[in-house]
Amino acid sequence: LEIWRGALASAAERPLTGHGYGLQILAERMRAVTRDPLITHPHNLFLGQLLQIGAVGLALFVLVIGALAAHHWRLVRAGDAVLVRLGALGLMTLTGFVVRNLTDDFFLRANAKLLFAVQGVLLGAAALRRRSLAAKG
Repeated sequence: LEIWRGALASAAERPLTGHGYGLQILAERMRAVTRDPLITHPHNLFLGQLLQIGAVGLALFVLVIGALAAHHWRLVRAGDAVLVRLGALGLMTLTGFVVRNLTDDFFLRANAKLLFAVQGVLLGAAALRRRSLAAKG
């Protein structure tokens, strides 16, 4: 909680635009707040985004995650077994990603690319399935 209080205090300095990109953008400040040289970021995905890109960027980020979840939810309710499975996989990967990032933040480099790559594959597979179903009749 000490880490998060420090992150919120830093975010309040630049609430709309944030401090700039980079998970460790305020590493020295985080070390000072926690008095731990190993703590260099807020250990929370949403606080990390708030620090880096501000409230506007965080709102857009949440909107993207929400849009993906809504799309996968529609797939789960589609009625076709393949679409249901693809939607469930999408929801599970998003949920796992968000929950795991509540106490740490690994939304960077390869991990961030992997999340969106998996989402893209699932959405692409669902689009192909819908096209196939539409062609059948």
